[in-house]
Amino acid sequence: MEIHDHFCTHISEQMEKDHISFDDAFLKTQVSWKFDLKMIKLGNGKLMTDFNNNIAAGQQRGVFTRAFLLVLLVFLLMFVATRSLSENQFSNLTVWFWVALILVPLVYLLSNFKDFKLIRKFNKITLNTHQKSIIFLFPSYILLQNTMLAFQSHSRFYELYHGDFTKIDLAKLVVAFFGLLGYFGGLISMFSFIKRLQKTKSFLHYFNY
Repeated sequence: MEIHDHFCTHISEQMEKDHISFDDAFLKTQVSWKFDLKMIKLGNGKLMTDFNNNIAAGQQRGVFTRAFLLVLLVFLLMFVATRSLSENQFSNLTVWFWVALILVPLVYLLSNFKDFKLIRKFNKITLNTHQKSIIFLFPSYILLQNTMLAFQSHSRFYELYHGDFTKIDLAKLVVAFFGLLGYFGGLISMFSFIKRLQKTKSFLHYFNY
């Protein structure tokens, strides 16, 4: 639908700029978009225009770039917390972090429940490029529960930041890093899905379901 909007805008601009008919402007737009509208086969066997694929890839890169920066921020804050808080205070902070990771997506889901229900209602189409990435929330949270959010890991992470480091700790840090990356990627996708859906929701009645 976004591509449709770009295409229509291009036609309108051609008609106004060159003072030509719709048919002529449509033809010129087709020619100028020839390579962008070329169909390519994706890894899952589905066909998509090169233009659409580039938009989707760009949006996903943007999501996980922001997620990566958030992960770095969390680890930095954890380091600062271990230096300024007692072990008990650090443990309590981790519990509140665990609660926030549950409540933020849950509250957002409930407050936008009608819009999220459209995924099931229009299950034959992908409503926007962020839809499938939301699923990263769930397996990523499980990874976090088994590493940095596990109650027995609170004190271990505290000790780790004070120099008591082993190979097992390194493995846990790597798993925790990717767990946070996937979680924040899913969370940002969740927000972005609703934001973009507001622009296209009024067009959904054109689809049969």
